[in-house]
This record gives sequence, structure tokens and C-alpha cells, in this order.
Amino acid sequence: MATCNVGADNPWEYGKYFAWGETEGYYSNSGHVFDFTTYKFGDEENITKYNVSDGKMTLDAEDDAANANMGGNWRMPTETDFNELIGNTNYEWIEDYKGTGINGGLFTSQVNENTLFFLSAEHWTSNRRTVWDPLQVIRSVIDSAPWLYGDDDDRADGKCVRGVLDA
Repeated sequence: MATCNVGADNPWEYGKYFAWGETEGYYSNSGHVFDFTTYKFGDEENITKYNVSDGKMTLDAEDDAANANMGGNWRMPTETDFNELIGNTNYEWIEDYKGTGINGGLFTSQVNENTLFFLSAEHWTSNRRTVWDPLQVIRSVIDSAPWLYGDDDDRADGKCVRGVLDA
């Protein structure tokens, strides 16, 4: 998994925000509005792709923000990728990561001690109806609640993307 979000230079930066299935991202200060008036695949009443009719539950490569922005074998993570991250790391909630003022989750490999920091922000998966939030991980431990959530109403919202490199 990449060490930074798409469009970020450091793990504590949000990077660009993307609507689900869109490959053009925007920084928070861009003035771009994330809602169904600007969404590539229609509005709330008429979703044109990844809908009930086509039955697609996972993004095609041409609609993958990580692949479009990072190239090569980079892609957006699946729900399974995030479950593997959780299952193979030790998780710690960090306040003021490295003096940046940013809070988030630090994941340390149980195999080689490598770490990944995810700032507390929602991240898209490539699976329809799922987003990932490191804050939800700690909440799920405390409350035994699921940490992957979302629905089709969320897909026009701007969220972060973290790339995964396929070997």
C-alpha cells in the first residue's frame, strides 16, 4: 500500500479528494463541489454505471482514481485489502502524528515492523458501498461495530484515495 494518499506528499496530508468512480481529484481549496450535480455517473435518481442494471460492484480500471493518477499497477484498495491490513498489523490511534497536529491510525506490520499512517479521514475502496475510516477501526474494537460502511448516496462525496500496488 502507498505511504501517502493520492495527491499528497506526506502521510499526514489529505491529498486530493475524489468522488467514487471518478479519476479527476480536487484539493480541498479548489472550490470544487462534490455532489450529484457534478457527479460523472448521473444523479441520485439516475445512476448510469455501477448500478442495479449492470450489477457492477467493483470499479473498472478506467474508473480507478489510484490507477489513473499513479499509473502502472497501482489501484484503489478493495475491502479485502483493508481487512488484510487490519489482520496483519498492530493498530494504534495517534494524536498529533509527528507534531503535525493530525490524528489518525498507525498500522505496524506484525512481520517486519513497517508502518503505515492513515490520517483520520474517509478513504474510498474500489468496492461499491464501502469506505474506510481509521477512526472507525478503533470504534469497531470498542463498540464491536462494522468499520466499513457507505451506500450509493455517498458516491458523489469527495473522499481520499490510498493506492495499492499489485505485484
